[in-house]
Amino acid sequence: MTESTRLYKFIPLILIISFLALSGCIEGSQNGNMLNISTEKMVYHSNETLKVHVEFNSTKEVKAHIQVSGINNAFGRAMVTETRDVILKKGDNGFDFELTTPSCEECSAVSPGEHYINATIAINGNIYEVYGKITLEREETNVTGEQSGNTSAQVEQTAQVETKQIESAVTVEYFYDPACQKCSKAAPVIDSVVISYGQKVSFSKYNVLADDGLSLAKKYQLPGVPSVVINEQKLISYEDYEGDMTRLEEILREAIENASLSPAIAPVQQKIVLSVPSVFVVGFVAGFNPCLLAILAFIASVSLATTGRRRNVLLIVLMFSLGIFVTYLIVGIGLLNIIEQLPALQASIKNFLVILVAVLGLWHVY
Repeated sequence: MTESTRLYKFIPLILIISFLALSGCIEGSQNGNMLNISTEKMVYHSNETLKVHVEFNSTKEVKAHIQVSGINNAFGRAMVTETRDVILKKGDNGFDFELTTPSCEECSAVSPGEHYINATIAINGNIYEVYGKITLEREETNVTGEQSGNTSAQVEQTAQVETKQIESAVTVEYFYDPACQKCSKAAPVIDSVVISYGQKVSFSKYNVLADDGLSLAKKYQLPGVPSVVINEQKLISYEDYEGDMTRLEEILREAIENASLSPAIAPVQQKIVLSVPSVFVVGFVAGFNPCLLAILAFIASVSLATTGRRRNVLLIVLMFSLGIFVTYLIVGIGLLNIIEQLPALQASIKNFLVILVAVLGLWHVY
């Protein structure tokens, strides 16, 4: 009888190992995947071609999504980025990317110094990531001190536009840098458009060198300055009009007119926060199963009758409960991973469960 008791102790362990193997928790096939990134050189200047080479050693032929990005500005936005959908062959794979480093350091909010280039490859929900480092150096500008002073003066003058916060008005937020020449050209156009709408527009200006302007710029992850944000949703950056002031006016007017004066407030979904004790209690109640209790009672009675030791009975019951818990947990995680990786199966599984419940319900009735 002692050997039978020992056998009971090993049954949960065998079940755990079996479900680990079936659910894919034990796998070593991904160890061969290797990702590397390199650049043509280490030092770059503004508006220069940045050649990036990415190598990936795949263990099998599979579809993948590859992205190269980096050189984050002061607002947390990657100034260079490119994505591709590719088919990886088994073995070594090489990909070449041609990007352009950002120009106008004041306007793009990119500081000289060390920056990172990031390469990521997504394969069936698995993410592989690698970083490379480059250095951006400042180029000497031909702008004289007098011109720089005029630029700052022009920006400061446009800052005198009166702003009124009206609840029903379209919110227009303008971000600028006093040292940016592009801002000095865009500011009069933006002011003119805003003034033409009167109280229909709530206009605010933010200097990105100030704390409040910098925090908002980081919130929106602006690509640089000048930038205009409409109703905290629509972004107008320099790349949208490329220095064409007529085009800027058209885009700004169109964005203001298309913006909803009374945007529909989305229903707030309260995030459910559960503490560890509450999760434990809910799980205990949800796991209350009369069938399992009957099985536990049967196992306990048999063990008590054969061994006569209450300690052995308690140990067997605990091991059985632990085995059930771990098995359910692993199966649940495995099913969740399958459903997340194959979204197309979600509808099929839902329909299957509905039909199954309906059939079982009818069978129970009749």
